[in-house]
Formats: sequence, C-alpha cells, structure tokens
Amino acid sequence: MIRGRTIILGLALAITAWTAAVFAADENAKPSDEQKPAAKEGQAKSEQPQSESKEKDFIKKFFSSPEEVEKFKKLQKENPDAFRDEVKKKMDGRKAEREEVSTRTNELVEKYQKAQTDADKAKIKEELKASIKAEFDKKMDSSKQRLDHAEKQLQEFKSKYDERKKNADQIVDTRLEELLKDPKLKW
Repeated sequence: MIRGRTIILGLALAITAWTAAVFAADENAKPSDEQKPAAKEGQAKSEQPQSESKEKDFIKKFFSSPEEVEKFKKLQKENPDAFRDEVKKKMDGRKAEREEVSTRTNELVEKYQKAQTDADKAKIKEELKASIKAEFDKKMDSSKQRLDHAEKQLQEFKSKYDERKKNADQIVDTRLEELLKDPKLKW
C-alpha cells in the first residue's frame, strides 16, 4: 500500500513538473537569443509547434476542458502547492475509478460463484463479460494513444535526424565558430 502511494506521489510530482514546464513554455513561446541561431541553421519552423501540439494533446487528455486547463495554469502561478495538491487529487480520482472497476469485477465473480442456478450464472457471466469488455476497451484506447504518440515521436526524431544529417557541415562550422570566438565578444 505504501509503495503504491509512493509511486502515485512520484507520478503526481512528475506530472506537476512536466505541466509546469508546459505552462511555462506556453507563456514563453518566443525563441530566446540562444534559440534564434538554431533557427538560422536550417531547422524547420514547424518543429516547435509539433512539440507544443504533443504537450497540448497530453493536456487535453489529462484535463477535461479548456476551462480546467486555464484554472490549473492560474493555480500553478498563484499557488504552486495547491496546484500540486490538485494534480494529486486528479490522479487519485483516476486511481479510484480503476479500483472501482476492479471491485465491481470482483463482486461479480463472487456473485457468479455463489449463484445457485445456471440461469443466474449465465446472467452474471454476461454482466461480467460486459464489464471486462469495457475495461479492456479502455485499456486498448490508452494503448492506442500511447502507440500513436510513440509513432509521432519517432517520425519527429527521424525528421530531425534527417534535417541535421543534411545540414551537418553547416552545423559543425557554426559550432566551430562559436568555440573559436574571442571570449570577450561572447554574450
């Protein structure tokens, strides 16, 4: 039980840190001076919006509405401790939903085992099958989302790799110039 709580708390903290970074990135969407030369090196302008869209996809899945996203952004700025507590509550709610499904399944199994007639057993078996099917479908949806996300990430990595490979000489030359600049002239 303690280990489960530790894992949940760890996940809550990780999501808190991640959402903090996402919200900060939303507000600081302008590239910094350090990022501007990278854009000149031939990186596609669409790279930043792709990563932002991944973050927004996650936020849409984690939060139920745009209003809730705004509420969390505001709360994060105004009261980071309350923000962490709210994220933890949200995660605890999801855990409670999973436990509720599990409890319902276990109750149906017990009910099936105690049933006296074949008709009762058949009826309970159908309920149990419907419950398991719903749980399975939910897990498959989650797996599909993770798979889609992984495939999208792989495509982005491949694209970035190909772009860097194509511009390798220019990237190396730019780095060489940065390293050999007079230290007095550096930012």
